[in-house]
Amino acid sequence: MKKTFDIKHLPYLAALFQAVQFAHAGSIYFGPFGWVIGGFGGILANLAIASAASRISDISTTRKPLAFSLGAALLLLSPLAIAPAAYISASAVTLQWARLMVSIVWALIPDLSIALTGAIVGKTLISSGELTKPARNKPKEKKKVARKRVNEPDLLAYLQANAGASQQQVADHFGVTRQAIGPRLKKLYAVKQ
Repeated sequence: MKKTFDIKHLPYLAALFQAVQFAHAGSIYFGPFGWVIGGFGGILANLAIASAASRISDISTTRKPLAFSLGAALLLLSPLAIAPAAYISASAVTLQWARLMVSIVWALIPDLSIALTGAIVGKTLISSGELTKPARNKPKEKKKVARKRVNEPDLLAYLQANAGASQQQVADHFGVTRQAIGPRLKKLYAVKQ
């Protein structure tokens, strides 16, 4: 039985790669302790990106602008933290423009792949802390109104001929709904008394 690769694992692999990059950047900036700081920072940032990308459609419309702006800021700041460290470490690349390009691409690709696969995979990416779907304003259903007009004289004539007729029988006779005829019957009976 052949097991195929599940796309749900791809964001986690990219997040792990990006966390290692954060740890490396931390070591460049802060020395050996930077491996710990950068690693934890990378895990937090990438889980946030993966979570946001997989659930952006479930966020209420009032919070979407904030979520989009913070997500964009995180997608911008995360590579900015890694690119300088990648530039320093990429000393084997002698051309300055190539070294700069490699450091920027090296920093961008994991975050963008997390965002892309998170958007594709959707809710199944991160299962804990289920969000409830925002309440959607459904258009109010219009009450069904009788299309046929029932004249007062016809209604009175039918009621005199069929004194014990129920609301449903009257409605069926005139081809309207019981809800359309009920208030008129109540009004007529109230006038009689």
